Amino acid sequence: MSAEKLSVKFKEGFYHLVPSDEYHSWPFVSSSILKIMLKGSAEKAKDYFDDTKEPTPSQNFGSMFHKLCLEPDDFSSEYTVGPECMARQKNGKRCSYRASICWRNQWLCKKHGQGAEHSGPQSVNPDEYSKAKLMMEKVNSHPVVSSILKDTPQEMKELSGQLNLLGLEMKLRLDCASTYHRTILDFKTCIDNSPEVFKNVAWNYGYWHQAFIYMEGAKKLFGKNSFTRFLVCAVEKEPPFSIACYELGEEGRERAGSQLLSKDGPVYTWKECLATDKYPDHPLLMDLTLPKYITYKKGD
Repeated sequence: MSAEKLSVKFKEGFYHLVPSDEYHSWPFVSSSILKIMLKGSAEKAKDYFDDTKEPTPSQNFGSMFHKLCLEPDDFSSEYTVGPECMARQKNGKRCSYRASICWRNQWLCKKHGQGAEHSGPQSVNPDEYSKAKLMMEKVNSHPVVSSILKDTPQEMKELSGQLNLLGLEMKLRLDCASTYHRTILDFKTCIDNSPEVFKNVAWNYGYWHQAFIYMEGAKKLFGKNSFTRFLVCAVEKEPPFSIACYELGEEGRERAGSQLLSKDGPVYTWKECLATDKYPDHPLLMDLTLPKYITYKKGD
């Protein structure tokens, strides 16, 4: 873990306008860590916890889309639509590549900015920005989602929290917490948001577990009856940018919570790992069973 991560002190509460890179640097347990633990490898979870690698293009797009939907007026503080490189080539002509690095107030492409330390807003590809903007327009045209966004004050969007939750120092980032609608709204970008596909995605990717943790955290700081619903707005990343809004109900959230808090579950196991400073991988030998959807015909 980096020295920068270790220097962050835990202070319980929710905070507005925390840049995504700063939030990710907080050295506290996230729902993502516990979701990895559900798959059985503490070693993988520890690697993710200590990870200092650059975010993937998909992660960068998701962060940019969230910022555009939730904080459009503050978008320019973190992002700029990729200008052209300001460097000159040997023949005197200006470089034709898109810039991604801001160095000494000059935007440079990766070639001309090699070795330079970036400062300032993150450059985004114009095509990616145009796609995200079209997705945002679809979000704003959805009656349920747009109503929640409209009725929620700006300081209750993109809330970054530090909470003592489930016996752990945790961090969580709420997209939109509407006390008026008593609803937590979370955005997900996806390939297919149809019910048959998304119900499997939601469980396999731990959205139900995230919903349990986020609802528990929000209720702790805002009051037990402050929120009653957890909604996921699933936005497809390709035209026509279909939107599906799903409610992750209490029964499913409680089932996910029971799995998190079981004796051999991720919360108990992570605490044990912290206490022993040991993060084991999978057991040395395991039986591999057939998936539940496999059925046998007579005579097979």
